[in-house]
Amino acid sequence: MKTSQPTTESGSKRPPKKFKKYMKQKLAFSFVLVAAALFVLVIVIFRIIQVKGEDYSKTVLTQQNYSSTVIPFQRGSITDRNGTILAASEQVYNVILDPAVILTGSDDDIEATLTALVDVFGYDRSDLETILEEKSESSYVRYERYLSEEEKEAFETYEEEYESNKENTASILGVWFESEYQRVYPYSTLACTALGFSSSDSSQGNWGIEQYYNDYLTGTDGREYGYMNSDGIVERTTQEAEDGNTVVSTLDYTIQSVVEEAIAEYLEDMSAENIGVLVMDPDTAEILAMATDSVYDLNNPTDLSWCYTEEEIEEMTEEETSDALNQMWRNFTISDTYEPGSAAKTFTIAAALEEGLVDSGDTFVCDGGQQVADYYIECSHTHGTITLEQALGYSCNDAMMQLASKMGKHIFSAYQTLFGLGSTTGIDLPGEATGLLYSEDDMGSVDLATNAFGQNFTATMVQMAAAYCSILNGGTYYQPHIVKEILSADGEVVEEIGSTAVRQTVSTSTVEILKAGLQLAVEDANGTATLAQIDGYTVGGKTGTAEKYPRGNDEYVMSFIGFTTVEDPQVLVYVVIDNPQSEDEDYSVSVKEAVRLEQKIMSAILDYMNITPDVKDETETTEDETTVTESGGSSTTETTVAETDENGESVESGESEDNGDADEGPYEDEVPEGGYMEDGDPGPPGAESEESESGESESETESIDEEDAGE
Repeated sequence: MKTSQPTTESGSKRPPKKFKKYMKQKLAFSFVLVAAALFVLVIVIFRIIQVKGEDYSKTVLTQQNYSSTVIPFQRGSITDRNGTILAASEQVYNVILDPAVILTGSDDDIEATLTALVDVFGYDRSDLETILEEKSESSYVRYERYLSEEEKEAFETYEEEYESNKENTASILGVWFESEYQRVYPYSTLACTALGFSSSDSSQGNWGIEQYYNDYLTGTDGREYGYMNSDGIVERTTQEAEDGNTVVSTLDYTIQSVVEEAIAEYLEDMSAENIGVLVMDPDTAEILAMATDSVYDLNNPTDLSWCYTEEEIEEMTEEETSDALNQMWRNFTISDTYEPGSAAKTFTIAAALEEGLVDSGDTFVCDGGQQVADYYIECSHTHGTITLEQALGYSCNDAMMQLASKMGKHIFSAYQTLFGLGSTTGIDLPGEATGLLYSEDDMGSVDLATNAFGQNFTATMVQMAAAYCSILNGGTYYQPHIVKEILSADGEVVEEIGSTAVRQTVSTSTVEILKAGLQLAVEDANGTATLAQIDGYTVGGKTGTAEKYPRGNDEYVMSFIGFTTVEDPQVLVYVVIDNPQSEDEDYSVSVKEAVRLEQKIMSAILDYMNITPDVKDETETTEDETTVTESGGSSTTETTVAETDENGESVESGESEDNGDADEGPYEDEVPEGGYMEDGDPGPPGAESEESESGESESETESIDEEDAGE
């Protein structure tokens, strides 16, 4: 069958329409435009899925009876070197009320729910009723935090027994428990200034190891998503939490406990502005104990009652409270600077030995002081002719000034830097101070002379201890550290933090000479630290006393840095007491305070550390009498023994008890008169002073009389 062509009104056939060229072009353009738009839309959708897909999924789920629960991470633990837990995170529970659900129940259901909360937890019924009234449409009210597992189980047991009792027709509704982790410090105050503490949600550490290693300790929250699909089935997706790592510190729980107990006992009879103690392994520069007199409860770090009375706390302004807390949390051993005094003399002698300007056995004449520029700088005593080792053991300022003059400010400044003074050590703790030194260009002759015996520059405890470790281990300066390794939540080693050798400070020949001088300080009758003797052990060390700025206030920083054994140093104990005071006005406060505290700590830890005694009893017989003595330890005799001093001259030592009461040798009762003397001028012109981080001004250039008062 043929189709007829369209005709015109006159009956003639109409010619077919043609698809003109411009129409084809227009159609093609439209097609390309639509295709391009679709392509762009696909890209946009792809990017949305890739970047914000999870957020959009949550939005969709929210519209489908969506629920989302956070699965909290567990902050990593901090342990001592032997695995004793010093900080941990315990799982706790929050009581969550759902008023919207509770109020959907009958009056009996509401009554049963309120009764359960009151009976199990002792909550106030009227308070619960107020919550239901004021937040009737809420589905989430965190009513109480940090319940234990036992408390949670007690409620669940009550609920189960109630529901299983057939006589009860009502139900307990709208009460559930949300889990989280609470930071717990099992030993409360132990190592508080070294550990620091974390925020309530465990996301941020504050001070100490908690802050420095926060990225390792912090984990990642997980989440559980759930929604009701069209079939009424709950679909759930769980993203597990990632727990934090465990930080294994170099601290030793036992040694730390000994140190803190010794400080507490000291403070029963004495007081001080600050006390700091470091115990270190000289071979590795590991911190075995780090303590101060500042004590606070890590489980309640904002409780100021450890340091202030209730009345004082109530009278504090908000700013004063903040300052008081920061001072309480502050770690004196790394954050505060002070003039180290004679403990720095070891570095002066080390520099002269390394530069070949002096050698073992060289002698010095101490006539009581030195004229330096316009000032006469006195020594604490007139020592006479002494050897290099005796100059260190007897703590002679005169000899130090002579050495400094020989080496000049260029060499002296270089060795201050070499020993790590004037810069941070890099210890793995926040808040480390640097101290202040004279630059070579700014150092004058008087500054050089006073710096030589430890005055007019400042240092931190950790700087001094690390520098001494480099001497005791044979000359290698290790970066001090307080963490040894990082473990995963499964106990696998994530990172080992070994000892980092930074540089060589001195040669082994210099080390032996220095150790001999430091041993004289403890074991020679004229030494400045005979109270540091320990029966059966050779002990070396150096005292330090520096008058605080402003001068003339009779305030001093007393210190002692000791080690044993001399031949093979295995432990170093550094004690600093800032302005020690006694309630007994007749009691003479001196550097003995630091020496006694160090000796007490050292004696208590030697057996625990399995450090073998290195001195044997020897029977020495003279022509007239016999006595038993211990080289390197104390001796108690009832007779007079003929001895010779380092110069070969005969001296007599009488009865010595209590581990060497004659702490300061024959100079014990002499009071140094020294200082700068020029027509009554009290001292050289002062320069700028350092404002310590605690707000205390500490002089860097104001000189004082030396050496160590009481030494």
